[in-house]
Amino acid sequence: MIILDPISALDPGVFVSSNVSEAAEPAAYNAGTSYAAEARVRNPTTHFIYESKVAANLGNALTDTTKWLPIGYTNRYKMLDQYNNTQTENAESIVLELKSPGISRGLYLGNLDAYSVTVEITDDTEGLVYSETQNLAIA
Repeated sequence: MIILDPISALDPGVFVSSNVSEAAEPAAYNAGTSYAAEARVRNPTTHFIYESKVAANLGNALTDTTKWLPIGYTNRYKMLDQYNNTQTENAESIVLELKSPGISRGLYLGNLDAYSVTVEITDDTEGLVYSETQNLAIA
């Protein structure tokens, strides 16, 4: 399937909520904190994790690749990245709410490890307009 003009769930205003917490992720980056080598931090805006390449890493921007190694998205946002080899993990279920800024032409769910998936689409005026559950268990 080809989807023209894809909308990324990481685009501002598209990601609404999820039941997956970022609480266990590395602490948010603080330019006033000195980080040890291999210390990990999270960019609170992009939800991306970085690892310090040097000791006493103080005040260096996360974009400085001589000081910071980009690791990947936090667990909460891995499900929305562009790679099929990353997965968001949650003990019981994953609930994700996205808001499309326009008409959506498709939905791709890949690399799932689940018993079932339910997709519900609501309209601000009409309410629930689509609901489907697919069983992913192999008999």
